[in-house]
Amino acid sequence: MAKLDLTSKIERLEAFEERLMVSFKSLSAFMDADEDEDDDYIMVDVRGEIHAATGTKIKNDITLVIAIYDTSDRVIGTSESTYYSEDFFGFDTFSESVHISVKNIAKIRIYPKKA
Repeated sequence: MAKLDLTSKIERLEAFEERLMVSFKSLSAFMDADEDEDDDYIMVDVRGEIHAATGTKIKNDITLVIAIYDTSDRVIGTSESTYYSEDFFGFDTFSESVHISVKNIAKIRIYPKKA
């Protein structure tokens, strides 16, 4: 099964990262290129790393948000996962799958918010 590389569609909100003292690195996004036309949903896999901006700790619990937009700038899929400050050490990897109902992806936004 072939994969379609959507990494170039990723947008980071670096001001949000700076405010919460984290950064995202090594980001990638892929979608199955030959999904069955009869399927109601398509899966987009987004992967990367979340790093503490300085040192090895994060000050607050952080929720990683992934939002996928279509060519009409509508949100067509989202995913969230939380990283807890007491369990965090330096960096962590993530892999999230977002189910969407259309293939016309314009952008994939990745940003942190305070949990």
